[in-house]
Amino acid sequence: MKNHLCPLLAGSTILLAAISANAQVIDEPGRPATSIWAAEYPYGEATAADPHFDDERVWPHLTGKEYFLDTQWDEPKRTLAWAQPGTTGGRNGPLDPYDPANWVNVETGEPAQSLPDRDTDVIIPASDESYEVNWRFAGHGNPEWGPPLEARHVTVGSNVHFAIVDGEIYGNVWVQREGHFNVDVTMNLLGSKHTFYRNDNTGGSPSAVGSRDKSYLCQYLMFNKAEPDASAEFLGMFHSGDEFQVVSGTMIVGPDTVVEMGREGSPYIEKDGRIVLLDNAYLGKWSIDFHVTDLDLRGGTLQAGLPDRPLARDAIVRVSHKNHTAAQYSEPVSDEDGEIEMAAERHFRRVPGILLQEGSTLRTYSTDIDQARLVITALPAEYPITFLRPALGSRAYEDRAENPLRGAFMQWLTELPQGIDIAVRENVTVEGVEFDGLRAQGLMVQNREAVDQWEKVFWGENNLAPQEELIADLPEELEDGGEY
Repeated sequence: MKNHLCPLLAGSTILLAAISANAQVIDEPGRPATSIWAAEYPYGEATAADPHFDDERVWPHLTGKEYFLDTQWDEPKRTLAWAQPGTTGGRNGPLDPYDPANWVNVETGEPAQSLPDRDTDVIIPASDESYEVNWRFAGHGNPEWGPPLEARHVTVGSNVHFAIVDGEIYGNVWVQREGHFNVDVTMNLLGSKHTFYRNDNTGGSPSAVGSRDKSYLCQYLMFNKAEPDASAEFLGMFHSGDEFQVVSGTMIVGPDTVVEMGREGSPYIEKDGRIVLLDNAYLGKWSIDFHVTDLDLRGGTLQAGLPDRPLARDAIVRVSHKNHTAAQYSEPVSDEDGEIEMAAERHFRRVPGILLQEGSTLRTYSTDIDQARLVITALPAEYPITFLRPALGSRAYEDRAENPLRGAFMQWLTELPQGIDIAVRENVTVEGVEFDGLRAQGLMVQNREAVDQWEKVFWGENNLAPQEELIADLPEELEDGGEY
């Protein structure tokens, strides 16, 4: 079969991305500043469908133990590529992404007869000229949102921005250097096979992420593999606008990889779901949220290392501190439009940073538990507080603080207690975990005796009280899932 793919993948010279001069760079120990995958590669014909795993120039960091290496794929029903690399499709260009004629069947070299489906591999080719394929709107010039993109493997080449509303992806995703894959609403990762999601771009400052940052993943991530053991391994830098929902399957945060969830999200892991962090992997949020739980384990598992890939370096999970005073602002406060007063009423709820519901598991597989383990700690206090305070030290903070009322309010927020808290219900397994940054009585457990059954628990240097003062009874309100 003749392959017309080679000229479509002819890439341009790739330039390093720079962080905006207006962004505040927060020096955060434990968060990789960038990823080992953020580099230039001679991609050649390598795609998500045909990754060329044996080419060490393209895959220099493989261990050989990645599950996706052993996945066998049938020949695709079709491979469709954008037919005119360098020419924009969508509202800002002359071509209509919903016209099959603007896609080429790579196997035949002929125009497509229909749009991609779940058995189709999709390629948005690299180009010397930057361009966009905007799938978000239902037809050329139509302002209404379009349908989801269904596909098996997706490859986004350099110098192209591929924007969709929702994605239903059953295979691998590879965003090559200076490419940008923007999922405006929900990315659904599906199927029964082991896959990878690789992003070769650098990530911006955690205080300046957004949908224009090339580490952007989606607004919502729905991880729902057909089998609990089916996995997708993330390689690179990623952030979402809002929350993650891990319903079924194993979401692996690869070595030296950063995955940050968004503002106001209430991410959860269902009983058939796992999030696994490998060496020097990082999971957290890019903003502090007082009013939502940062991670809700609904019988699911948060794990560091795998039995066949145990940790040699710590894996980090960072959690927002909350409004531990459970108090409103000390004096009546309002600006002209009531914004501050409304924000205070909305955000000064009291919820735990992590909720471990019945049957949940925290666990580490390590080469040496004294040297490498799952560490749960606090987000830096400098991070922005969602809708209440910009990042400390940022230009936005200084501008907003010029208003005396707002400045006093933001200063008060800054002086709140900084420790995190974790709520633990019955029948929870904890093995090989370090708790760091807890407030006094911040580890709230339904059954204190159960804590004695936890194995290989460590207490970090940044806890805000002696070890014996960290554990408290679970408030009755939280036993039923409420606030406290």
